[in-house]
Amino acid sequence: MPLEEVAKDPQALKMGGRLFASNCSVCHGSDAKGAFGFPNLADSDWRWGGNAQTIKTTIMGGRMAMMPAWGEVLGEAGVKNVAAFVRHELAGLPLPQGSGADLQAGQQVFSTTCVACHGANGQGTEAMGAPNLTHPAGFIYGTGLTQLEQTIRHGRQGHMPAQSELLGNDRVQLLAAYVYSLSQD
Repeated sequence: MPLEEVAKDPQALKMGGRLFASNCSVCHGSDAKGAFGFPNLADSDWRWGGNAQTIKTTIMGGRMAMMPAWGEVLGEAGVKNVAAFVRHELAGLPLPQGSGADLQAGQQVFSTTCVACHGANGQGTEAMGAPNLTHPAGFIYGTGLTQLEQTIRHGRQGHMPAQSELLGNDRVQLLAAYVYSLSQD
């Protein structure tokens, strides 16, 4: 049965919800809205794609995410400028008073360094799991300027463990349908 159909079956969703509570809530929260470092599964911001089959693929095989550390390459001024550019120009969030960042220099760094993963418009690349930087709700490590600087300076690594051996295909089917249903409201 296609996942989209399973996601409409109340009994299947009930079983999927129990599987979620037992296997996923420790990281993604009992409400599936995530936590620091763990994505919200109840919205439309998906790093790897939010269609039903991609969700199942993620649960079955897991995911490894990696944002490289750019601090040594960019230097402190480069880190501050590109973080300010991402926060203000891409995410549309205000900069703190007196930030002193050079947004034009930040844009230049972005267009030569960050564009390879996040795309020319900062909208991310699902095939790589690179987040859409124009949707601050998807920033799992925070939207503050200091948090963005830390991410750029030191990088980030995330690991979603594979569930195929633990749960098997049938349970993952139910779990994937449940997770899929969360972002369809």
